[in-house]
Amino acid sequence: MQWVELAKEAIFKTLEKMFYTMPELDSSGEDPSYKGKNKITSHIKLSGDNSKIFIVITLSEPSAYQMAADFMGTIVDKIKREDVEDCLKELANMVGGYCLGSAGGKYMLSLPQIGNPEELKKVEQCQSFPLFVLGEKLGEVTVCVL
Repeated sequence: MQWVELAKEAIFKTLEKMFYTMPELDSSGEDPSYKGKNKITSHIKLSGDNSKIFIVITLSEPSAYQMAADFMGTIVDKIKREDVEDCLKELANMVGGYCLGSAGGKYMLSLPQIGNPEELKKVEQCQSFPLFVLGEKLGEVTVCVL
Protein backbone atom coordinates (compact mmCIF):
# COMPACT_ATOMS: atom_id res chain seq x y z
CA MET A 1 0.00 0.00 0.00
CA GLN A 2 1.34 3.42 -0.94
CA TRP A 3 0.78 5.42 2.26
CA VAL A 4 1.89 8.76 0.81
CA GLU A 5 -0.64 8.57 -2.02
CA LEU A 6 -3.35 7.49 0.40
CA ALA A 7 -2.49 10.38 2.74
CA LYS A 8 -2.65 12.84 -0.19
CA GLU A 9 -6.08 11.60 -1.12
CA ALA A 10 -7.22 11.75 2.50
CA ILE A 11 -5.91 15.26 3.21
CA PHE A 12 -7.30 16.68 -0.03
CA LYS A 13 -10.77 15.22 0.47
CA THR A 14 -10.87 16.23 4.13
CA LEU A 15 -9.67 19.79 3.54
CA GLU A 16 -12.15 20.28 0.70
CA LYS A 17 -15.21 18.79 2.40
CA MET A 18 -14.72 19.72 6.03
CA PHE A 19 -12.53 22.82 6.01
CA TYR A 20 -13.65 24.51 2.77
CA THR A 21 -10.04 24.64 1.57
CA MET A 22 -9.03 23.74 -1.97
CA PRO A 23 -5.39 22.63 -1.65
CA GLU A 24 -2.91 22.24 -4.49
CA LEU A 25 0.28 20.19 -4.60
CA ASP A 26 2.18 22.49 -6.89
CA SER A 27 2.84 26.16 -7.03
CA SER A 28 4.81 28.31 -9.41
CA GLY A 29 7.62 28.19 -6.89
CA GLU A 30 8.43 27.77 -3.21
CA ASP A 31 6.70 30.35 -1.05
CA PRO A 32 9.60 32.14 0.73
CA SER A 33 7.28 33.66 3.35
CA TYR A 34 6.35 30.17 4.64
CA LYS A 35 9.73 29.60 6.28
CA GLY A 36 9.37 32.71 8.45
CA LYS A 37 5.87 31.90 9.67
CA ASN A 38 5.07 30.18 12.96
CA LYS A 39 3.69 26.70 12.44
CA ILE A 40 1.41 24.29 14.26
CA THR A 41 1.80 20.53 13.91
CA SER A 42 -0.58 17.67 14.64
CA HIS A 43 -0.09 13.97 14.11
CA ILE A 44 -1.78 10.61 14.34
CA LYS A 45 -0.44 7.05 14.35
CA LEU A 46 -1.85 3.94 12.70
CA SER A 47 -0.52 0.79 14.36
CA GLY A 48 -0.57 -2.61 12.68
CA ASP A 49 0.90 -6.00 13.49
CA ASN A 50 4.21 -5.28 11.80
CA SER A 51 4.26 -1.55 11.19
CA LYS A 52 3.42 1.92 12.41
CA ILE A 53 2.39 4.74 10.13
CA PHE A 54 2.63 8.33 11.30
CA ILE A 55 0.81 11.12 9.50
CA VAL A 56 2.19 14.50 10.53
CA ILE A 57 0.38 17.64 9.40
CA THR A 58 2.14 21.00 9.71
CA LEU A 59 0.35 24.23 8.84
CA SER A 60 1.39 27.84 8.97
CA GLU A 61 -0.21 29.51 11.98
CA PRO A 62 -2.23 32.03 9.92
CA SER A 63 -3.58 29.21 7.73
CA ALA A 64 -4.41 27.07 10.76
CA TYR A 65 -6.32 29.93 12.41
CA GLN A 66 -8.27 30.61 9.20
CA MET A 67 -9.11 26.93 8.77
CA ALA A 68 -10.32 26.72 12.37
CA ALA A 69 -12.50 29.79 11.86
CA ASP A 70 -13.97 28.32 8.67
CA PHE A 71 -14.56 24.97 10.35
CA MET A 72 -16.26 26.60 13.34
CA GLY A 73 -18.25 29.05 11.25
CA THR A 74 -16.84 32.20 12.81
CA ILE A 75 -14.21 34.87 12.17
CA VAL A 76 -10.50 34.51 12.89
CA ASP A 77 -10.55 37.19 15.61
CA LYS A 78 -12.77 34.95 17.76
CA ILE A 79 -10.51 31.90 17.48
CA LYS A 80 -8.27 30.91 20.39
CA ARG A 81 -5.13 28.80 20.23
CA GLU A 82 -6.89 25.85 21.89
CA ASP A 83 -9.59 26.01 19.18
CA VAL A 84 -6.89 25.78 16.51
CA GLU A 85 -5.20 22.85 18.23
CA ASP A 86 -8.53 21.02 18.59
CA CYS A 87 -9.26 21.68 14.93
CA LEU A 88 -5.86 20.36 13.82
CA LYS A 89 -6.26 17.26 15.97
CA GLU A 90 -9.65 16.70 14.34
CA LEU A 91 -8.05 17.13 10.92
CA ALA A 92 -5.42 14.50 11.80
CA ASN A 93 -8.15 12.22 13.12
CA MET A 94 -10.21 12.54 9.92
CA VAL A 95 -7.18 11.90 7.72
CA GLY A 96 -6.13 8.94 9.85
CA GLY A 97 -9.68 7.56 9.82
CA TYR A 98 -9.81 7.80 6.03
CA CYS A 99 -6.51 5.93 5.76
CA LEU A 100 -7.67 3.36 8.31
CA GLY A 101 -10.84 2.68 6.33
CA SER A 102 -8.86 2.31 3.12
CA ALA A 103 -6.36 -0.07 4.78
CA GLY A 104 -9.12 -2.61 5.41
CA GLY A 105 -9.16 -2.55 9.21
CA LYS A 106 -5.68 -3.98 9.69
CA TYR A 107 -4.60 -1.00 11.79
CA MET A 108 -5.59 0.73 15.00
CA LEU A 109 -5.83 4.50 15.18
CA SER A 110 -4.26 6.40 18.07
CA LEU A 111 -5.61 9.60 19.52
CA PRO A 112 -4.43 12.65 17.56
CA GLN A 113 -1.78 14.80 19.20
CA ILE A 114 -0.31 18.29 18.81
CA GLY A 115 3.39 18.45 18.00
CA ASN A 116 5.78 16.03 16.36
CA PRO A 117 5.80 12.40 17.49
CA GLU A 118 8.65 11.51 19.84
CA GLU A 119 9.16 8.22 18.00
CA LEU A 120 10.28 10.06 14.86
CA LYS A 121 13.27 11.92 16.27
CA LYS A 122 15.80 9.64 14.54
CA VAL A 123 13.74 8.17 11.71
CA GLU A 124 14.57 8.76 8.08
CA GLN A 125 11.78 6.63 6.58
CA CYS A 126 9.54 9.60 5.90
CA GLN A 127 8.22 11.36 2.81
CA SER A 128 6.70 14.83 2.74
CA PHE A 129 4.56 16.74 0.31
CA PRO A 130 3.62 20.44 0.38
CA LEU A 131 0.16 21.95 0.38
CA PHE A 132 -0.55 25.21 -1.42
CA VAL A 133 -3.65 27.36 -1.72
CA LEU A 134 -3.69 29.92 -4.52
CA GLY A 135 0.10 29.72 -4.81
CA GLU A 136 0.71 30.32 -1.09
CA LYS A 137 2.18 27.49 0.96
CA LEU A 138 -0.37 26.35 3.51
CA GLY A 139 1.79 23.66 5.04
CA GLU A 140 3.04 20.15 4.48
CA VAL A 141 2.18 16.57 5.30
CA THR A 142 4.79 14.00 6.28
CA VAL A 143 4.12 10.27 6.19
CA CYS A 144 6.47 7.92 8.04
CA VAL A 145 6.31 4.14 7.85
CA LEU A 146 8.18 2.23 10.55
